[in-house]
Amino acid sequence: MDPITLGQGVEPLPRRLSHYVVLTLASVLAPGVVLVVTAGALAVRARHGGRAWQVVVDTSDDVDGALTALLAVALLAAAYVVGYVARELAFAVLGFVERLGTGSLPSASALRRQLVETFGQAAVQDCLRAHPLLDHFLGSPQEPTPVRWRGGGSLRLDNGLEAFLYAKSWLGLTAPNDAPNDIETEINVLLSLLLPVGLGGWTVVAFAQPGPAVTALVAALTAGTWWLLLVSALRLRRAERWESLRGMVAGHAMGLAAAHQRGLTLAVPQPAPDPGALPAGGEPTVA
Repeated sequence: MDPITLGQGVEPLPRRLSHYVVLTLASVLAPGVVLVVTAGALAVRARHGGRAWQVVVDTSDDVDGALTALLAVALLAAAYVVGYVARELAFAVLGFVERLGTGSLPSASALRRQLVETFGQAAVQDCLRAHPLLDHFLGSPQEPTPVRWRGGGSLRLDNGLEAFLYAKSWLGLTAPNDAPNDIETEINVLLSLLLPVGLGGWTVVAFAQPGPAVTALVAALTAGTWWLLLVSALRLRRAERWESLRGMVAGHAMGLAAAHQRGLTLAVPQPAPDPGALPAGGEPTVA
């Protein structure tokens, strides 16, 4: 079933919708607005040269309220399309870097070893007995070869990804606060900044017309920012996969501990009633 329709006492639909809205605003619409405005500024600069700012001011004076609203809607529509395409291109770059091997995601077998090293064999086995499908994903004797289909975010479809998606979905249903949605949002935001940073550096050089030294400095700062964004995104992609599985094992262990504690509470013998105590009516009974 679709996880949106499942709840178990939770209300995942509003939570998922709010997460999607925040994700879209932060990683698609806002960067898209920056890209469209920056590209427009570069186009005006290329056409009018040093008069670019004056042309923008003169044009804005001739725009009335209705046309302003129409232009705002057109800007948002263009920003959504441009921002979405820019984010997909950034994910393609990230996927290419991961396939080079330097930032590859952990395999299913590596994730299982890390879980055992962290929580111990007994705790991991207790969790996997309750989730046989997850046990299958993490217990394959070898990693499957990459398949033709690639999921969103340029992810390779293998058992490591399947284990991550299973754990993430389970946490989203049973413990939404432990699901790694914040990490997913941060990854999307970091990657959506790649093109705006590059175009922003180009815009600074185009409008300021600096000398070779300053131009080289801007280029170096842009390249350094790109490197920092990609390294951070790679680190968070690995952390996202680990945090989902860690949350599953830890949550299962805590659930068993809570159930055991409730069992101990119920097993405590209750004191026998006092024969001389007054009944509910208030008068002692006479034999």
